[in-house]
Amino acid sequence: MFSAFLIISIYTVILLELIFDDSFIAVRYLHFSYVVLLITTCLVFLYLLLTKSKRILWFIPALLFVITSYLLPFISSPSSQPPLDIEATTTSIKTLSFSVNSRNKDYEKVTQLLRDNPADIICLQEVPFNRYALFLQHMKKAGLDYQHVYSKNKALMILAKHPIIPHKTVPFLQASVVINGTTLKVWNLHAPKSLTKMNYQHFYFDKVYDDVHADNTDHKLVCGDFNSTPHNNILPLFMNTLQPAYKQAANPISLTYPTTEGIIHSPIPLIKIDYLLFSHHFKIDDYQRIAQYAHSDHYPIAARVSLMQTVNKETIHTSRNNETKKIKP
Repeated sequence: MFSAFLIISIYTVILLELIFDDSFIAVRYLHFSYVVLLITTCLVFLYLLLTKSKRILWFIPALLFVITSYLLPFISSPSSQPPLDIEATTTSIKTLSFSVNSRNKDYEKVTQLLRDNPADIICLQEVPFNRYALFLQHMKKAGLDYQHVYSKNKALMILAKHPIIPHKTVPFLQASVVINGTTLKVWNLHAPKSLTKMNYQHFYFDKVYDDVHADNTDHKLVCGDFNSTPHNNILPLFMNTLQPAYKQAANPISLTYPTTEGIIHSPIPLIKIDYLLFSHHFKIDDYQRIAQYAHSDHYPIAARVSLMQTVNKETIHTSRNNETKKIKP
């Protein structure tokens, strides 16, 4: 009777996911607890196997569906893009995103983490105004020389070792970073929590999407705490023009929230909600989840990328022909 109840419950959950998208609150909760569903399904299968129950035949489709549904968003490739006319690889840079946690008071540990993991561009979330001056003080003490822009309303920071130009501070922090003559546009986000303000999160990402796609800059970085898992429908919004760095990781399933320390305070099981998304004018060379977390409930994430220059091959060919003609006697 117990095993039959579990089987019916799991198939009910699967049916909900098949019928509704994640604008339906039950499905959004499901995506935030997919690890629990996966573990439960595997345990039920193991129980049926050990008890030699014939019901295991009913359950095999559910097991395969849950495993596939969990793994597919992590391992599937982004939407294919038309090949770019790449003439050369320019600068290699490292980017880092870290949700510091608004309750975190140990900014000495935070700056130590940044010193141990040097990056050209750093995007921080949850740096409240009452700790902003303290953070800058620790940065100076640690010898970290960065230009920065800050959003007081959203508690967001972008730091760069290169010239930085601020653009917007709400509802996200947006700035341009100029690296060796190439402009890189950065969007640093801290999205509303899906489970408490579900509808507002969709409005928020509609604004982000419109802003990113209206921008003509080739080199774009969208990063931060999305409060959305790969199983939600947020990431697919951006897949036409952006590529998630985590898919280049040795372990693309590595989860970013909560940390060992943060799990005590978190009602949500282990999930991936922090991202670095790059336009296709970047070549993603490496991605990692950093083990240090400086008393935060989020793990920092970092990616090393190469800035690719797009050049019209026909123009290059014509230009070279003209040069050849000039040097002929």
